[in-house]
Amino acid sequence: MATFRAHNIDYESDASEVEDTTELQIEEAHKLYQTALKFHSEGPPSFEKAQKAYQELFESDIFKYAESLSEFRRWETLPEYDELLLQSFDPTAQTTIVAGDSAPNTLPQILHLAYKNHGQFILDVLCHRIRETVAAGDVDGARPDENVQIVNAPLNHFAEALDKDDSDVDLWRRTAQVARWAGSVRIARFALEAVLDGEIEALEVLRDTPGIDQMLAQHQIRKLATELEDDLSMLSAPLNSTRKTALSAALRKLINSYPDLHEKSFELSGLSLTGNTGKAPVQYVIMAATRDWLGIGNIISQQLMLEESGVVDTGPGFGVGFKLPPSEVTAGAEDIQMAIEGASLGDEATLTSETVAESPTQIEDNPAEQAPEAMEIEQPDTQPTEPPIADTLSKDSQPIDPQSSNTGAAPAEEQSVAMSRKRSTDSAGLPEVAEGGRSRSKRTRTRWTTSGERIDTTQVETVKDNVANEQLEQFTYADNIMDETIRPILSRLNIQGLIAPNVIGNIVKEEESSAQNEEPLRLAIKDLFEALKLCEPRTVESLQTDSFSEQSVGVASRQAGLNVFLGHETLTGSDRGSRPILPPGLGLQSWVDKVNKKWCINKDAAWSWLSALLRPTPLASNTQPASLYAAFVWPDGLKEVVRRIAAQADSYIFTQAQASISAIESRLLKNTSNGERFNLTPNEIADAEMIQSLFEIHVDIHANLKAAGYAANPGPRLAQRKCLESWSMLANVAIQLARGRREVDDLSDLDIRHIWAHAHFVVLDENTPQEFILVCIKDLRKLMRSFDGRIVHLPNNETMPEISIEAVEATLRRMNMKDFFLKIFSDDQDDEESAVVVIEGLEPLLNAAESLVDKGKAAKSKPTFHTTSEQDNLDDQMELERMATNPTDIEEVAQFIATSSLTLRLALWRRLRDAYTAVPYKPMVVYCDFKTIELLINELMSEDYSNLGSSQRTNNLLRWLRLIDDLIARTLALRADNPDFLECIDADQVKRSMSSLASLCSLLHSSRLLDDQVSVGSLQTPGPSNRGHAVFANLSARMNDMNLRAWTLQYLLLKDAIEQYSEMFPAPSEDRLSFLRAIHFSTGTRGVCNSANKLLLKLEKDELLELSDLPDASLELCQVLYDLYGLKCFQHALDMVDHECIDLETLSRKEALKILGFMLVQADKYSIKDLPKTDLKVAIDRVQEALGKPRPSESAVMNKKICSGFIKGPVNPLNLYNGFKGNLSLPSKAMTAAENPVAATGWYFLLGNISLNKFRSQKRLTAGSTEDLDAAAAYFLEDLQYSTEQWQTWYRLGQTYDTHVEECVSWSAEKINGQTNEINAYQRHAINCYAMAVSCVVRHGIGEESTKVAETVSQLFSDFGTRIYASTRDPFSMRAFLVRENEEKFYNRVWPAGGAPPLMYRAPAFTTMKLFGAWRYCASLYREAIKRRPDKWMNYFMLGKCLWKMFTAPDEMSGKHKPTVTSITDTFVRAIEALPSTGSRKQDPVIEPHYKLVSIVHKLVNRGALDVEAGSTVLSATNYADKVAPPANMDGWEGYILAILKNLRNADKAGWHHRMTVRASHIIYEGSGKDLLGAMGAQHELTQQTFTKTMALQVWKPEHERPGRHFVYTTRYVRFFIELLEKTGDRANYELLVRRLRKKVNDYCEHKELWLEVGTKYLKMLRHAAEVPVGYEDIIFKTINHEEFLQRATALDDWCAKTPSNNTLDLLREVVELKKLNASYMKGAPIDDLMADIYAQLYQTVALTLSIGAGSSVKAEADDATGIAEPSSKSSGRAKGVGRRELTKRAEAAGTMAAPLSARATDKETPMDRSLLMVRRPRNGSEHESGPDGASGGGDGISAKASVMDDADDESELSDIEEPEDIEDIKDSLNSPLRKALEAEQAAREQEEHEDEEEEEEGDEEQGNEGQFDGEEGDGEEMEEEHDGEDHGEHNEEEDHNEQEEDHEEEEEEDADEQEEDQAEGDIGDDEDIVMEDAEDKAEAEAEQSEH
Repeated sequence: MATFRAHNIDYESDASEVEDTTELQIEEAHKLYQTALKFHSEGPPSFEKAQKAYQELFESDIFKYAESLSEFRRWETLPEYDELLLQSFDPTAQTTIVAGDSAPNTLPQILHLAYKNHGQFILDVLCHRIRETVAAGDVDGARPDENVQIVNAPLNHFAEALDKDDSDVDLWRRTAQVARWAGSVRIARFALEAVLDGEIEALEVLRDTPGIDQMLAQHQIRKLATELEDDLSMLSAPLNSTRKTALSAALRKLINSYPDLHEKSFELSGLSLTGNTGKAPVQYVIMAATRDWLGIGNIISQQLMLEESGVVDTGPGFGVGFKLPPSEVTAGAEDIQMAIEGASLGDEATLTSETVAESPTQIEDNPAEQAPEAMEIEQPDTQPTEPPIADTLSKDSQPIDPQSSNTGAAPAEEQSVAMSRKRSTDSAGLPEVAEGGRSRSKRTRTRWTTSGERIDTTQVETVKDNVANEQLEQFTYADNIMDETIRPILSRLNIQGLIAPNVIGNIVKEEESSAQNEEPLRLAIKDLFEALKLCEPRTVESLQTDSFSEQSVGVASRQAGLNVFLGHETLTGSDRGSRPILPPGLGLQSWVDKVNKKWCINKDAAWSWLSALLRPTPLASNTQPASLYAAFVWPDGLKEVVRRIAAQADSYIFTQAQASISAIESRLLKNTSNGERFNLTPNEIADAEMIQSLFEIHVDIHANLKAAGYAANPGPRLAQRKCLESWSMLANVAIQLARGRREVDDLSDLDIRHIWAHAHFVVLDENTPQEFILVCIKDLRKLMRSFDGRIVHLPNNETMPEISIEAVEATLRRMNMKDFFLKIFSDDQDDEESAVVVIEGLEPLLNAAESLVDKGKAAKSKPTFHTTSEQDNLDDQMELERMATNPTDIEEVAQFIATSSLTLRLALWRRLRDAYTAVPYKPMVVYCDFKTIELLINELMSEDYSNLGSSQRTNNLLRWLRLIDDLIARTLALRADNPDFLECIDADQVKRSMSSLASLCSLLHSSRLLDDQVSVGSLQTPGPSNRGHAVFANLSARMNDMNLRAWTLQYLLLKDAIEQYSEMFPAPSEDRLSFLRAIHFSTGTRGVCNSANKLLLKLEKDELLELSDLPDASLELCQVLYDLYGLKCFQHALDMVDHECIDLETLSRKEALKILGFMLVQADKYSIKDLPKTDLKVAIDRVQEALGKPRPSESAVMNKKICSGFIKGPVNPLNLYNGFKGNLSLPSKAMTAAENPVAATGWYFLLGNISLNKFRSQKRLTAGSTEDLDAAAAYFLEDLQYSTEQWQTWYRLGQTYDTHVEECVSWSAEKINGQTNEINAYQRHAINCYAMAVSCVVRHGIGEESTKVAETVSQLFSDFGTRIYASTRDPFSMRAFLVRENEEKFYNRVWPAGGAPPLMYRAPAFTTMKLFGAWRYCASLYREAIKRRPDKWMNYFMLGKCLWKMFTAPDEMSGKHKPTVTSITDTFVRAIEALPSTGSRKQDPVIEPHYKLVSIVHKLVNRGALDVEAGSTVLSATNYADKVAPPANMDGWEGYILAILKNLRNADKAGWHHRMTVRASHIIYEGSGKDLLGAMGAQHELTQQTFTKTMALQVWKPEHERPGRHFVYTTRYVRFFIELLEKTGDRANYELLVRRLRKKVNDYCEHKELWLEVGTKYLKMLRHAAEVPVGYEDIIFKTINHEEFLQRATALDDWCAKTPSNNTLDLLREVVELKKLNASYMKGAPIDDLMADIYAQLYQTVALTLSIGAGSSVKAEADDATGIAEPSSKSSGRAKGVGRRELTKRAEAAGTMAAPLSARATDKETPMDRSLLMVRRPRNGSEHESGPDGASGGGDGISAKASVMDDADDESELSDIEEPEDIEDIKDSLNSPLRKALEAEQAAREQEEHEDEEEEEEGDEEQGNEGQFDGEEGDGEEMEEEHDGEDHGEHNEEEDHNEQEEDHEEEEEEDADEQEEDQAEGDIGDDEDIVMEDAEDKAEAEAEQSEH
């Protein structure tokens, strides 16, 4: 959950940058290590400095880390650390900042080196001492016997080093040598084997080639095995593979690393002096884990176990001593005295158990003696003294061992003989924080300011408390909301037990208040809070492990229940609670001191320890002697340890007890023989009472063994029975001695205890007859009645805790009912029949016992859950009195059950539950579980619970909570498979169970309060310091799970109670919703609403789906889905609250199906256009992902085929008619919701609608992917598989296909010109879908009841009409209504009799839709749309267009259905009237209806259908004609119309509309009779806006224009403008327009036909300008000799290259440019004809006048320039004519040549000039690169006159040249050969480009032919035909052009022979390519030189 932190407080953080960090400490230790190593390396002179340096090193902080301990010591002292180490600790990750590559850089490395080098240092010191001794002549000083104790220190250090890094082979060998020298052969062998193992391979799998260390180790092991005579090892690997070769001298030196330390012989080490003479006795002083009797008892018990098992060799006669851990809390003398007096006073004690528990005492006889920090080994005086060298090393022994100085752990040798001890982190003295307490130093440092002044920490803490309180307010607010919501609901049922949150807060804060003290659960709440706050291991174990459930309360099995009945457990009514709790250290210190003063073995210590607990001693000066056994209540652990020690040391204890009795008897005999009076001394009486106590303990042990059952192994029980018999006889003797001469009736408490113990012994004896047992019990009852209610308490005996008449009566009743309960708890009744017997016999008894309990509570007037009247209480009291005096058999058993212990009642309810489980009948199983929960909750509120000690209360509380949680979890699990699981819970039981659960929730709320305080920092995280966060987090999660499960079950009970008490809940749905919301809000605020495996969230989700009709349910359900699955379904983002539910649930298909309806409701709250942009769309996608792909059923597959076949089929006019009448349907198969539950909810329609609107709402500038449309179509088809009667699905599917058409034709005319079948297919799909949608609407009468639905239906009719109308107009032209060839049907034609045989023929199945019929059908659709929505202008507008088309149709087509003029004009007038008002001037007006009215009225007036006056009247409807004076006659009509059009153009300020301009041009041109003046006026009109000066067509698509019409308009406008240019003879603009047209292939509809038409007219214009007739080249070149032609052509080429300008030459150049631009797009024959004819004219007018005397030089120049080679001299001498191919090439070469720059005029530029200058353009650029508007740049920067085929944009094509002034330099540097080379290069590049374009065009054509299939469709505005006969004229011109092409083909066939001759003379084209390549290389070289 989110927390807030103040910026002005420096909080503690483990990640903060502090000086005292791990890295700094390691670095500091590294410095100390380097210092010690430096002094160590200096030798003996610096040994003292080295010793001091090593001491400082081991005192550094890194050796205090828990991870610095060895693995063995850590396990012994810090068992909790292992889990932390596995989870978080990575030693290699703790790097330090040190210098040098070889320096240790991790904590394990520096620890390893420190221990290793210090051990080496000790050995070096020892070797130096030996050398000095030997040098002084003292040979005995070198004996190893005297130095064994010194070697232990380096050996321990080597062990610690190897623990950190066991891969140090050298250290293993050194360890082996030191161990051998110390006399430990076992350690030496282990170390040598470790060298061979290397922690990589086993000893048996040694590598074949060992290293030196391994080789030396092998020889040492072999030698050792030989000495040990270990023949088995010699025969196994690796010793069997060791070569028996002697080592070299060098290697032998390496074996002994310490030559000064002489190795002991095997005889001296194996047969040592100690082994010969025996070990000296040793006393081991063992430190207890805890400072109480239990801690000492655990030590004694474990030592006895180790001694008996022989695991540890403690030596002969070893003694034990004890030391207690330091006391943390010492009780005052007054508290101790109060505890003693309370123990002595017994029932009259004024000290309660709580008081004693709160004051743990530590009694010490000598407070001055403090326990040492570490365990010690005390040896007798005969222990040998240490040698003198020990003085030198004495400083090393204590400080250097970091473990001893830090944790107080014993050395390895001490631990081997001591018991295995596990200590908590608290007892180990570890810091409270995980990082070793380093954060405390930061807090200490922050108490001081930078100026040195101390900060007031009180003020800082106050601020922190305020911040924490502010954070707690949100939790308090949530709790108050929950209490205010739930309490009134429960109060209607009189449910009590729910405690207010503030009262619970006061209880845990221990604030006294009246409300707090009245709560029965007060003590339980406080106990739970304190237990969780301490977070002890037993608390965690009780709540988290599986072993603490029913087993913990003794009802896990039938045998356990039977044992409970037989009395092997504590009675509930015992008065143990009146005894105080045993103070932990009462008398402990004095006993420890007494034991330690003498030599005490284990069994002596056990006897002494039991005597201290069982012998009566004076507890105070004024009290009677009493034992701790009878005076105090022990913890359960102490009871168990006493029983265990009594059993372990039984023989020794019995011997001691028997000796004391023997001593008494001896004295008795002596006194009797002497005639003296015999009286027991107080010590002897105490011995007798102790023996009786031991007898009672053994009775308890025997009862527990019998209860546990040892059928398979009766040995322990038989042994214990024999032991019990011995103690019985011994106790009998002791009691008889203690009685002395008292009378028979004078029985003391000890006597009664003995009688009672014997009675229990008889009861427990299996061999005793039942009759004898009953007689004994009855005698005992008679005896106890004579004592008048005398009661003896034994609080620490589980079998006999109370001796009273009530206990005797209970035992007697138990014996009488034994047969019945044996039958109940029998293991043979597992079948259904036996279960019925158990149910019939047990259930009435349990109900009767429960009734008795309730009556008893009512009679005592104690607060209960249900209030009763006074009369009912009086009746119950009388009934109880009758039953007490004269009960029936059933009532007697019921009374026994009612007064029995809680454990027995739980066992009985468990048995009844098992019986109902076997039947099986789950509702009664749930009933039994509720009864168990009720019993446990009532017990927590009972006096018996409050009378228990604090520890016992906590133990019971935790065990019972775990059991309750298991029962609740089991009940909730049954709910999943049994919806009627509460069937057997009647109205009264519902209240009782709800009250119990309310109390449970209040109890568990205390854990929430603790969690809140920890989360805000008010309390430190409980638990062990090293892993407290993890432990408490797990514990807190466990409590949250319990709480959530309890509230969940409470809601289910409330839901059942609402049904049973319906009159109390007038608004049950609102109450249920409020209950769920309150719980969710409270738990969600804390971030725990997903606890218990998200149980509450799942339940709330299911319930809220049922309550979804409530106003607030949807918002709560959105929050639940977000917490559960992460789905954001909120309508407003601020409604979402983050409850920190990280572990989200995976949404399954089952759960996704449940929330489909809710998701649809949420989706309806958004506009479908805005939905794809919201978070709800993401949630919808996740739900769809969870649903997955549906599994198709047979019905779904069939329906899909039917729908797909209908959609893809042809458009049948009959289907359209039937759809309009509502009779169109599909023969689909009906499906149920179970077959397709997803489609039944309309989910697929929503997904399809989202995908469709997502695509349509995108703002795009180019064509994009249509994946969304494909997905939408797929989803709609999925929806139609379920039902074909869903009109909206058909409608949206039609819109999807309609959008496909729009996407195909909106951005480019490529698919219009090529892939028309795809567009046609999409149109057919849309039309069929629209038809089916209309049929469903009409058939079901949809749209009549709702305005919103009516608008949608109106839009359906409108879209349908628009689709059909658009399909009839260009560019679709009715192709969608045609039937494809593969769709035609086959028919059999039957001939008359006697005729020809029948024939098969193929024809369409129906007559396709006609044009007029389509328009008429559209008009009907628009009328239906207007009927449902009369305020939409577009419907009137489209209706008027349909009527106009019907009006202009021929009479034979329209017939009698032609509309009137008035209906047409009125429709457009109504469209204008329905236009929306423009509220802002910035908003563009809608111009289409105004323009259409003006256009149609103008046509009607021209047709004569309207006169001028009527037309003016109609046009008065548009406001754009208001300020224009109407004309009086036809003369002023055109001016009138032009003025209105001008106003319309002025209104179109954005310039989107182009129709008015073109219409005005048509009016001007046609009004003048299409003369020159009119053509110029029309051209002027068009060039103002439509065509720019560069002939760029500026036509934009208005908003309401149908898709695809734009390309129709561009084609029409170009045709009209070409007509005007042809009329005016404007060849320059014509050239620019042709250039534009060729480049914009995809901007024009039918671009190829348009280009053919424009090109043909352009060729005619050029021929007319050249004044050259057709076929002129035949006239000129037919009679010319080829030789002469070559000579003159060469001269002509040279002239063309030098001539800057010539009219004929310019025309030739224009034709050549046209050919390049055409690039075979249309047939090139007309272009070649014109080019040849112009060349012939140029030859005739120029070539014949030129001189040809230049000879070969001229010819060579010509060849270089033209690329035509000289004919071969070997060719035929026959005269050869001029071929057509050669002539064409000559003409093309002449047209591409450019004149030298110096010869050109400064103000003009020929096409050749610009071609020359363009050579320097970049290689990756094109000769015709596009300008800003997509066209190529112009040449205005150089020449005033543009080239024929040049683009005439404002930008010059020379703009790519870097500097304009470099042009003159280029001109001067170009000589004639270079110019020719550049020209050749230019020609080659253009030729390659043309060939590439040819291939691309051919590929496009092939692709268009192969890709024929049904096409797409679109929407938009249309352009009316300008002339009625315009199309016919276009067709005539096309026919003329085709005739010309045929003539040209004939001419080409005639020239075929000439081409063959040219081929025979040589491949001129190949030579030309070679010349061009050479020229290109030269040009590149020259260009690079010029650039440099």
